[in-house]
Amino acid sequence: MVLLYNITMNERIYLCKTEYLDVSVEKKDIMDKLPDYRKKKLEKIKNETAWLESLTAGLLLVKGLAGYMKISESEALECLNSKEHDIEKRNIIIYTKAERTKQIFYSISHSGGYVAAAFASEAVGLDIETKDDRNFSVTRRMFSEEDKIYIGDSQERFRNIWTVKESFLKCTGEGIVVPLKSFISVKDSEAADDNTRWRIVSKGYDLKGKTYFVMTNVLDENCSISICSENPNIGLDIEWVKVLI
Repeated sequence: MVLLYNITMNERIYLCKTEYLDVSVEKKDIMDKLPDYRKKKLEKIKNETAWLESLTAGLLLVKGLAGYMKISESEALECLNSKEHDIEKRNIIIYTKAERTKQIFYSISHSGGYVAAAFASEAVGLDIETKDDRNFSVTRRMFSEEDKIYIGDSQERFRNIWTVKESFLKCTGEGIVVPLKSFISVKDSEAADDNTRWRIVSKGYDLKGKTYFVMTNVLDENCSISICSENPNIGLDIEWVKVLI
């Protein structure tokens, strides 16, 4: 059991690229640095690119959790392999010096060589996307009229909306099985200059009386990232890191 003396409770995102991975390390040594459930996940992946992204995601999960909790990576790995880690709900029960219990929630995403992990004190959803919507077929088939008007012929706006929707559904724990037309995102007037702030609005989806907020950032011309939670003061606190360094 790891006792915490100091911990940041705001959302924090750790970001890296697969090209930052130190591949000179022996495979066994790399696998030893992964949580057990991530090892099992890797065994099922045959595609080399997907395997590398998943490997990097597992390593980033450990490194990010260590940074967020202000503990060593070996202690973070211990937390992720412990019974206090709920893999399905993506949260970890932790204990403070005063023996109070808290929960840390996390979310992982990867696309096009980008890998990201978010940590927060409440349920959180994170999504990163580099793909275009070829001929905007996904937009036409799956998105609401409001979404279509906003996206127009902009691939950047498609990626923004896609990551907003995915991050929201990761936050609720439901995943992409929910019809994407059943909710929309409305821009918040308090958006920061470099980010876009959204609020999720129902178009048939049952929000169960909850209000969800999303922050989106365009990392480069082909990559968008969004984070979602119920925190009205949600932020995009991003730290670029390298793994196995």
